[in-house]
Amino acid sequence: MDPVANMDIFFPMNRLEICSFSGHKIYPAKGKTYVRTFRFINGKAASYFLQRLNPRKIRWTVIYRRLNKKGMTEEVQKKRSRRTVKHERA
Repeated sequence: MDPVANMDIFFPMNRLEICSFSGHKIYPAKGKTYVRTFRFINGKAASYFLQRLNPRKIRWTVIYRRLNKKGMTEEVQKKRSRRTVKHERA
């Protein structure tokens, strides 16, 4: 088999990207992505994110409510464990 044909298995040509700065080819699993994508429920969440506020300190976030045990709809009963009965032996 042609060794160049085997390269298509490792580096498919349709997956190449171009570096925004230098213009070099970036092969799959190489390089660095500078901008990450985030999804926000509304503008308020995006605003707090851009202000770099910690969601653990903002009361209406799910993370805060989980950490501080807020809004539990049903109270969980503690499981009862049976104590072992000690028998006297002769």
